Amino acid sequence: TPYYKAYSIDSVLVCVVFCMNSYFSGSGRPLFPLLQGVFATCLVRVPLAYVFSSLGGGTLAYVGFAAPMASFISVMLCTAYFHRIMKKEGRHRVIQPMRQFVQEKQRP
Repeated sequence: TPYYKAYSIDSVLVCVVFCMNSYFSGSGRPLFPLLQGVFATCLVRVPLAYVFSSLGGGTLAYVGFAAPMASFISVMLCTAYFHRIMKKEGRHRVIQPMRQFVQEKQRP
């Protein structure tokens, strides 16, 4: 059915969100996953499902897109927070240290 096709996109995105939230919780930052989950559910997924249900004429075809859209926003929030953490800790530049490592290995 169209609902399952739309909702199946969410399965992939949720894997990313769960992994990132587990990283944040495991690194001693459990507040962000809590707030991000509440935000994505209460302020994105539920309102979008309501709006899509009224737009779709009562069918579930459009309602299925609410979950992947909320998960996509969650991925964006998690990515932004991850970059903020890396920048704050001074690890936001990954390529430069890797380049230095390679250059050191190439020296005789």
